[in-house]
Amino acid sequence: MSAITLRKALGVLAKSSSFSVTTVTHRQRDVFDQLKEQLFVKQDIEKDLLHHLDAAKPGEIIFLCGSSGDGKSEILTRCQSNPRYQQRFVFHLDATHSFAPQQTAIDALDDLFDNHQKQLYPLLVGINTGMLANFAREGAERHHVLRFVIDAFLSSQQRAFIILCHV
Repeated sequence: MSAITLRKALGVLAKSSSFSVTTVTHRQRDVFDQLKEQLFVKQDIEKDLLHHLDAAKPGEIIFLCGSSGDGKSEILTRCQSNPRYQQRFVFHLDATHSFAPQQTAIDALDDLFDNHQKQLYPLLVGINTGMLANFAREGAERHHVLRFVIDAFLSSQQRAFIILCHV
């Protein structure tokens, strides 16, 4: 690793840093990526998620949910870059992302779940808990089973952040 200043190194840790949110990118890795990797500590939730991924069956939907900024995208990107999971799952790292300006996040999720029904692979979705609740309330009726499972999970006030859905 080449030399960097302490200020720049600490900047990697800042919540406002571009390194605080991980996305799939094809840019050249640099010294800050290496530093971030060295500082990373695997959390229990990641270990639990990997256990669920190893046991996942075709057609399942696995949600990794939580608050904004708590590391969902980091964990999912690490899973997506792992050769063990790359070809076995469909990854959707940002459940609020839509592909059309007029499309709402709920519409984008409806489309995601419509397309998933045609897939042979499990789907792994990173989603904020608030958006998950919005989908349970406002998602399309055709996804009523999925909405029911999500609502039951949220109503149970479980401390788990991984939801398995068999639809």
